[in-house]
Amino acid sequence: MSNYVEEKKLLVVAMENSKRRGIFFSVMAVSKIFVAIAVQLIFILINKTESSAYAYTQYVLGGATVIAVIAAMTRAYNLKFVESVRLNKTGAKYYLLALLLFVGMVFGLSSLNGYFISFLEKFGYKYTEPPLPEFSALNYILVSLTICILPAVYEEFAFRGFIVGGLGGAGKIPVALVTAFLFSIYHSSPAQTVYQFAVGFCFALLAIESGSVIPTMIVHFMNNFLIVNAYYFWGGGVDFGTVGNIIATVIGVASIVVFLVLTLKGKKGEKAENGTFASKWFILRSFIFAALIGTIAYLALWIINLLNV
Repeated sequence: MSNYVEEKKLLVVAMENSKRRGIFFSVMAVSKIFVAIAVQLIFILINKTESSAYAYTQYVLGGATVIAVIAAMTRAYNLKFVESVRLNKTGAKYYLLALLLFVGMVFGLSSLNGYFISFLEKFGYKYTEPPLPEFSALNYILVSLTICILPAVYEEFAFRGFIVGGLGGAGKIPVALVTAFLFSIYHSSPAQTVYQFAVGFCFALLAIESGSVIPTMIVHFMNNFLIVNAYYFWGGGVDFGTVGNIIATVIGVASIVVFLVLTLKGKKGEKAENGTFASKWFILRSFIFAALIGTIAYLALWIINLLNV
């Protein structure tokens, strides 16, 4: 009887932690969207929405908003910020896994965008690649800071740190799937949805296994930095020729497969996750319901962008 009571108490605590992370996602979504609209209105009034300053302001204030919400939530719940975002040291093998994931992303998953865009275009979707500011030494530095470094920090703090870290007991794969879905709609980019879902799923697995956001932050930054450099210096991508592209794709797919095998099987000697299917569902359900407002908000933006409204 005592074991049952203890397990019930642990489940209640896990559900409360999960609910808090869902509330965070909803608050983050509403706050970030509000800030983005406010910035847009200001720049419309001064007729500067096409300027680089507008883009930089959106990136910086968007990131600052996410960090501020995390700080507010940790303060409200009497938590330590560093621990809540899982900014912890981890083993060297997880950095090797991160490198494996990066190779898989570049050569194995990057083509997902093109395939999905072609699919959407069959239904009338018109894709326009978002431009980066015109190249200059200053713009290159600012883009590297605001598009490469900043999102790699605050998005990992939010998704793989505060959210994933608060869903313990809900099951590795369910947590990875749910957070990957939220990560994909969070960007509100229909063209990149499949790729971002796949990346979000892999990032979640890496964060769960390593217990830290540092490996995912590094991969996130490397991916963004590669994209920026490809845009400015390589015409958007690198062509290795027919044979070279095939070899690169095989290497990329193989890297992803190996990464998934290593992360899905769990740590060596690790026992099966505690808890029944019902208890895991209760934990995840607490998060999903609390995150519903944010989910609806980002889905609405995703649909608007899909319809090119």
